[in-house]
Amino acid sequence: MNQSVRLYERVASNVREMLDRRVLLPGDRMPSLRGLARDLGVSVSTVTRAYEALEQEGLLEARPRSGHFVSERV
Repeated sequence: MNQSVRLYERVASNVREMLDRRVLLPGDRMPSLRGLARDLGVSVSTVTRAYEALEQEGLLEARPRSGHFVSERV
């Protein structure tokens, strides 16, 4: 992958691929920020930024005190 791509963009791209392959389905709960950061070996802020980017695209939605979920509109 291109070295100029930011790490959070790579994380977001991986999530998009899982959505495209239907590994993640509408309504599915996303891994926690800390859990995904640990699994990928990145910082929590990197995952937070990736999830925020995916929210802006309408792919994820944050639910207060519940976490992030795949948007029903995917």
